[in-house]
Amino acid sequence: MKEYKILIVDDEEQILKDWKLMLEEERVGRVFTKSNGKEAVELNRKEGFDLALLDIRLEQEISGTGVLRELLKDTPECYCIMVTAYNDLDPAIEALKLDADDYLKKGILSRDDLVKAVRNGIKWLKLKEENKRLEEEKRESEIKQTKWEARLFALEEMSNALAHYIKNALAVILGSMGFIKSVVKDEKVGERIEKIEAKCEEIDGFVKRLHEVGYIKPVYRSVYIDEIIEVLISLLEDKIREQKVECEIDKESLSKKTIRVDYEYIKEAILNIITNSIEAMPDGGKLKIGGSFSDDFFELRIEDTGFGIFEKDLEEVFKLDFTTKPGWHGLGLPITKRIIEAHKGKIEIKSVVDKGTTCLVMLPIKEVKDV
Repeated sequence: MKEYKILIVDDEEQILKDWKLMLEEERVGRVFTKSNGKEAVELNRKEGFDLALLDIRLEQEISGTGVLRELLKDTPECYCIMVTAYNDLDPAIEALKLDADDYLKKGILSRDDLVKAVRNGIKWLKLKEENKRLEEEKRESEIKQTKWEARLFALEEMSNALAHYIKNALAVILGSMGFIKSVVKDEKVGERIEKIEAKCEEIDGFVKRLHEVGYIKPVYRSVYIDEIIEVLISLLEDKIREQKVECEIDKESLSKKTIRVDYEYIKEAILNIITNSIEAMPDGGKLKIGGSFSDDFFELRIEDTGFGIFEKDLEEVFKLDFTTKPGWHGLGLPITKRIIEAHKGKIEIKSVVDKGTTCLVMLPIKEVKDV
């Protein structure tokens, strides 16, 4: 916790002793005293005080208001309380015009009044510090967001250009393969051509996903969530069996319910999540899928008992260039996030290393009905 530095400037030595003792007993901060205005200004340049109690009518080379001017020039954040024994308001008005923060009268000033004024000053300083911290965090966040948007735009442009280039190359390759198949009647050549064509289809799928990084516009229609899950589990059946993954699907929470989404996009997003879950369990485990409906949202819950994600990586998993899998491009979850956000939904990932990961997908319900 910060220890605030407090300066008392007064030409009466007894006041300096009494007030220093009071404030030290109250433990409001480190207290310094000066009876000379010029020395007080020099000390402030060395220490940088957080709060100052200043006698307005110092009869010296530098007056109380002169000390105030110098303090605010050297330490603009200093909370300044002006003190006088006089009853007239002129010195107070002059001090407030110079941006003093508070004003006290010696003649009627009790210990409680003094301590309260200092504590109020410290409270105000803490509020200013907190506001400054929040502003800095907001500014940092805005800078990060701007950098992210600029980077994303560049990646979108690059992905679109790359997708166009690869598609043209694929068209040439597939055209050539078709010509060779029609001319060369050889079984082994045919098998090799089929492998090349299969690889071209795989590349074409990758290019489609690459292009989607830059452009996602859902076309809504009513779809059954349980049917999407059924189709995806069927597609991944071999992988599930090979890795000895046990699937537990809460059909009751998913069955016979429709929501309005883009079928192909949402299928792609959920496929990415389930695939990640399965790949997180190379030595077997349990995959649990369930859902729930509220008035406003459908929530899909996908859980695995895999190796999990380190806490430091949780904020990184949706970035375009982030992946922990050697040789992978890291597009799956960024595309998934963009698809869900294009549907005005949200995605959250919670994970514990060596215990598993839970992915929550929340989609707003445009139309939900029992069938």
